[in-house]
Amino acid sequence: DYRGARANQYPRYTMRALMGPEDAGESSASACCFGKKCRCYVSREDIKGKVVFFGAVASSLKDYFPMPHDDRERLLATHAMATDQLLRSYYNGDEGTKYWTRNGETWWIAFWSFMGVLLGFVVRENPGPRLLVLTPVMLIGLVIYTWWQFFSNQLWLPLIPPVLAMFGSAVLMVFYLFLTEGRQKKAISGMFSTMVSPEVLKYLQEESGSLKLAGESREATMFFSDVAGFTTISEKLNAEQLASVLNEYLTPMSDIIINYGGYIDKYEGDAIMADYGVPIWGDEDPHSHAWKCCWAAIEQQEKLKPLSVELKEKYGVEIGARMGINTGVVSAGNMGSTQKMQYTVMGDAVNQAARFEPACKIFTVLIMIGQSTYEMAKDKIEVRKLGLLVAKGKKQAVGVYELLAKKDELDETLAKLVAKFESTWDIYAKRGFVEAKRGFEDCLKIVPDDGPSLAYIEQCDHFTENSPPEGWAGEWIQLTK
Repeated sequence: DYRGARANQYPRYTMRALMGPEDAGESSASACCFGKKCRCYVSREDIKGKVVFFGAVASSLKDYFPMPHDDRERLLATHAMATDQLLRSYYNGDEGTKYWTRNGETWWIAFWSFMGVLLGFVVRENPGPRLLVLTPVMLIGLVIYTWWQFFSNQLWLPLIPPVLAMFGSAVLMVFYLFLTEGRQKKAISGMFSTMVSPEVLKYLQEESGSLKLAGESREATMFFSDVAGFTTISEKLNAEQLASVLNEYLTPMSDIIINYGGYIDKYEGDAIMADYGVPIWGDEDPHSHAWKCCWAAIEQQEKLKPLSVELKEKYGVEIGARMGINTGVVSAGNMGSTQKMQYTVMGDAVNQAARFEPACKIFTVLIMIGQSTYEMAKDKIEVRKLGLLVAKGKKQAVGVYELLAKKDELDETLAKLVAKFESTWDIYAKRGFVEAKRGFEDCLKIVPDDGPSLAYIEQCDHFTENSPPEGWAGEWIQLTK
């Protein structure tokens, strides 16, 4: 029993030693024992009950074969090792080296192929550190497990095929993700490239997994604008001139929106719809979309002043825009048909913003914002409270404000007007219409053509003769969209 023995540990004798007389004495080592000192002839007791292999082992025959423990093992010795294992298995119940079935080995390789898929998925975003850590861990784990099974349970498990399967699957997975993410980035680029700033577009492409195109609830600020008197303008110009006017108007307006992180939802002729806070809002302050939308609107109105003069000189028309802004929770995502999809927002907050834009005509103001926008942006903006508005199709009144300037940029005249107007409105809301009318007339002494003051003077006259209904608290009902 030479269990665990290497080939050179089996006794070896020359034919001369086996066939000589038993009573021969010792001889030199080179004579019969392959360099070892022994008796020149083998006794019967030495080989009794043994298996003896006869074969040529001369080096000149080059009868070698690589083995796990020796790269030049005589093939005759492998017969001895195999026979030794078979005999031990038969007499001692030693099962010897065990193997899995072909199906078992297939599942073993499939398991490591799956591990390769996971490896490729995990390292795709940050391949450097993760690959350097996970790859050695998985390889060492595989080697240790196969060695443990072999030396503890005499179970031979394939080692090289699982390694190749794991790395092959990892490479294929990374390649597949590269192709799919490339297509996704291309789709995002096509959808948003002209609608958001380059910084936002880059963020969307790099963090495409965080963008839920299927739809989600998001807090956002919506912006609607419309050119005042556009019908009259379109009647004065031919088609080519009208297109030029629109392009020269929409381009700077859109640039300002994009510079403040807004997403241009759509153009409808001269109208612009833009959303702030979607599809991605990268600011540390999650509510900054409200004041950024307000600041963008203020800059748009400032830009319109010289632009209107320029268009007057080129085309003979003046241009101005009314703007409505509101903040709230919306449903944001891809909307449309299977043929054409567009990222947009929907919800009551969107409808309110759309109604604030035409409501500017009631008070003759340029920018109207809702109560929720004011609450989020009040530390960044200067406003005048216009009162309570029941939007067309709504029953609940909401506070509305005229957006005047960025914080601390309001001139003294307007600041005086705002203080007088808001104190007078409180009197108006308490049904003191005669006194309120005098207060609004005082506002006209500060700014003679103040639109909200003129509108409330008319309301005071109306309610002096026709008392408002019971429960009225200053609401103004919007009758048209």
